[in-house]
Amino acid sequence: MGVTEKGTKGKTFGRRTFLKLGSASLLFSYLFANVKHAFAYWPPKYKITGPKNYWQGPEDDKDQQYFVQDTVNTNQVDQRYIWARIEGWWQRYQIQEADEKFINWFIKDATLPQEPGQLPRLGGAFMPIYGTYGNRRGRRDSQFHLNLACKGGGIPPNKANIKQINQEMIDRIVQPTQEKIAWLHEIIKDTSLWDYSKIVSTEIYVSPEFETHTFLNLMENPISNISFMNRQGGFEHFELRCICKLLCANDPNITEDEQDLILFTNLFHIFWTTITSLDQYPIDLITPVHYIVEQFDNYPYTANGIRTVPPFPYVSSSRRSGKVQRLIELRFGQKG
Repeated sequence: MGVTEKGTKGKTFGRRTFLKLGSASLLFSYLFANVKHAFAYWPPKYKITGPKNYWQGPEDDKDQQYFVQDTVNTNQVDQRYIWARIEGWWQRYQIQEADEKFINWFIKDATLPQEPGQLPRLGGAFMPIYGTYGNRRGRRDSQFHLNLACKGGGIPPNKANIKQINQEMIDRIVQPTQEKIAWLHEIIKDTSLWDYSKIVSTEIYVSPEFETHTFLNLMENPISNISFMNRQGGFEHFELRCICKLLCANDPNITEDEQDLILFTNLFHIFWTTITSLDQYPIDLITPVHYIVEQFDNYPYTANGIRTVPPFPYVSSSRRSGKVQRLIELRFGQKG
């Protein structure tokens, strides 16, 4: 726990030290003004959008446009509630935190050793599958509106620590990759730093001229189901059911807390790669924030897909088939 790493400006920061620095000014607007804009950096290969226009801003400068997601209201997130219009009906949902079993699994999977010179392990904690549905008109290239996609993501820092962690990532961004990953693995293990009520991800390709199926679904029906699968053998498998708020850096109504989430998610997205300058990659990619409403444990034989957050009052079964019982005993060495 006493590990320290040398920063890029000649400073040495320990994991505890940088959290004592106080409120660091990240110059958010300055940073965003001095990087390649997402829409310009990721030019679409095809021009394809849905029939409904979600975008506002200058018609002659699409790089400055922003979308308006009018199906989510986050005014009460500090009170642990979020409003969403699902299938045309507004409802208030209580925001939950993932349980201890998921958190312990996430930390273990997210800090798996990485061989020098190898790419980070994909899948597991950092590359779950996202399921969305609800925009039946879509972009007219499919007869279906249910969509699944693998997208990079993770758990963001909590409000008390996100500014300090963002600043530390900025200071370390050009360090050797192995040093950066070692530091990340160290702080990921400290549960006091993170907000386990959210998953953040990126929408890399979305622009006014190219809209993904995920984006179109979330704009109309902001439900996301996120499926995590273990990478180390075994069958740990968790599902988070969420309400998703899409954040666009160009939006003039974005809050300071949302700015912090955008910056963290974008820095985290590029932190695993070799970087020579902060302006090498965009740090204003669209950021979906998935607020956890329910958690399910899909571990076979013992959980079988029950809701664990919030707990659900299931009635215990008095019957279990002999075949299933023998499978449990063979695999786990215990009686079910």
